[in-house]
Amino acid sequence: MFNEGKDMTPDVLIKILGDYRHIAVVGLSAKPHRPSRDVSAYMQEAGYDIIPINPLYAGQQILGQRVYATLADAAAAGEQIEIVNVFRRPEQTPPFADEAAGVGAKALWLQLGIANEETKRRAQAAGLLYHIERKTPCFSYGDISESLWGEMGSQKQHNSPMHVWAYESHISPKSN
Repeated sequence: MFNEGKDMTPDVLIKILGDYRHIAVVGLSAKPHRPSRDVSAYMQEAGYDIIPINPLYAGQQILGQRVYATLADAAAAGEQIEIVNVFRRPEQTPPFADEAAGVGAKALWLQLGIANEETKRRAQAAGLLYHIERKTPCFSYGDISESLWGEMGSQKQHNSPMHVWAYESHISPKSN
């Protein structure tokens, strides 16, 4: 297991964000300026395939992508799911570890402020890479984008609307 009992290392972040391009976002909101939407739009702009998962919007579109009620529905429709990015309350996250493994995902990523030991246990038992976000995903991406794609990726991150949102939320990027 890459990260059993430890914080995510830059090498594992590079593996997740460098090797996998298809991200199912559980709890993606259609409401503008929600963290789930801002993060997903940023990742989509960076070239990742975003697969919205939200039963409230199933059958509609968010960010130009069809919304599915569940991970299983998305997989049944032929969507390739490699990373499951969760924007739900901590107590609601354990089933998503099981569902992620069930659809063949490689990683489970819980967003800023979301942590659950049962979710971690289930994810690790299923062999998933597991990550709890310690800062906004755009900074995880931005911090390692130079390793993945060179200086252009880093400059893109600092000029993005996501950078402004994170700054206004008093979340600072890692200083170089």
